Amino acid sequence: MMVVLAEVSPHLLKPLVDVHGANKLSKLLLDALMQEERFQVVVISSAEVQLDVAVDQGAGSTLFTTYAGLEDCLVEHKLTPSVGLSFGLNIHSLARFRSASTFFFPIVGFIHSLGFDTHVSDLLSTQPFLRSGDVFICPSKNTQTTVIQLGIPESFTVVMPYGVDVDVYKSSGDKQQLRKNNQLTADKQVILILSRISSSIKMDLTPIIRLLPKLVEKNPDVLLYIVGTVLDSVYVDQLKALARQLQVDDYILWNHSPDHDQIEQ
Repeated sequence: MMVVLAEVSPHLLKPLVDVHGANKLSKLLLDALMQEERFQVVVISSAEVQLDVAVDQGAGSTLFTTYAGLEDCLVEHKLTPSVGLSFGLNIHSLARFRSASTFFFPIVGFIHSLGFDTHVSDLLSTQPFLRSGDVFICPSKNTQTTVIQLGIPESFTVVMPYGVDVDVYKSSGDKQQLRKNNQLTADKQVILILSRISSSIKMDLTPIIRLLPKLVEKNPDVLLYIVGTVLDSVYVDQLKALARQLQVDDYILWNHSPDHDQIEQ
């Protein structure tokens, strides 16, 4: 049986009302691991969340501990770690435990974003801890290239693109009703942008808004439909001011509060 040490932030072990992005991916993976009978999962988190989660029916045979009690937990249950898993790129705690213990196991970290300076500094500070078999999972080739350019050897990286649930994201049988539900008239040629809205950690929308007057000139029925949670309200205000200045605000429809449970709609 594979023994997985999973370092989990406390907020992922509590009920999440509106979870999306990296948190949703981490939560889905954690839940899948805990329900997989082939894995013995040992969740490492803070003490105050353990009791609530341990009685959760979905936890199965999962063990819950802290770093202070991790080695005793492994010895008590006669477990030898197969792999350590961090749902972010900060693998320091897992690596320090590995160095101080009698166990050796590879560590897997997830790189969801490199949009903040702290992400880059956290990544670079892992270099002294890296050992053979450790790997950072990058969601794209571009992310991997950035990681390598920052100084992490390619051998410690692998590209694993985010998947798409083809049972959810499929062609709608009634597209006109779908347009009506989203306040889109039948004659509009829609350009959809689906993303949280921030110029620092997501795509900068300024270029496409600057291009919009030329698109409208070629096709007056074009509509830019921007769907996503606002992470930077000042930035969005600037985008809307630019659209007004260019006289294309009537060709943009904003949806700042999408239903993430029905995002395909």
